[in-house]
Amino acid sequence: AERDFNDVWQVESCSDGIYFMTRHKIFRLHEGRITVVQAVFVDPSACTLNGTLFYADRRKGICLVEGDTVVPVPQLKGVFTGKRISLVSFGPHELLAARLTGDFRRLDLSALWDESSRRYLPARAASKDLVHAFPSEVGAFMKADQAYLGRLWRLGPDAFGLSTIKAGIITFDRSGKLLRVLNKNGGLPDNA
Repeated sequence: AERDFNDVWQVESCSDGIYFMTRHKIFRLHEGRITVVQAVFVDPSACTLNGTLFYADRRKGICLVEGDTVVPVPQLKGVFTGKRISLVSFGPHELLAARLTGDFRRLDLSALWDESSRRYLPARAASKDLVHAFPSEVGAFMKADQAYLGRLWRLGPDAFGLSTIKAGIITFDRSGKLLRVLNKNGGLPDNA
């Protein structure tokens, strides 16, 4: 009954199942059973942090998924502006958000973490701001080259990669320092 979908854009393995992200549904495989979570997934925004799936929902902003339930994270309102965004784990309780506008945000979710239940509680009042600017050479490069954000990846504990549609692949470190640009000038067939 739920076969009306096009592509699976991302797959994330979490503590409560494997999630298959499509544009209008999230399929969850858990204990041999598939369930459907109604969502409006923004590709390529999903990532896993401490076993929890986070993603950008076109209608609800940054959300986490608990089993078959989408839970908006109100403390992250405004991070997703309706345009392309990509998330990646950045630290023990941190996400890094790359936005189409070329700016980055570091999302510190430590105030929402409940150690006894080992989960994030968005209903918990945060005693501090969870959203921080992440100044980087990459943002300036993306704006100058009008790179158009593709996908953000974690390449190791201190390195990250960013694919773009118009400027190739960019690597950078935890401080935002640009490490390398791989593009058509450097041997790629094209900058996409």
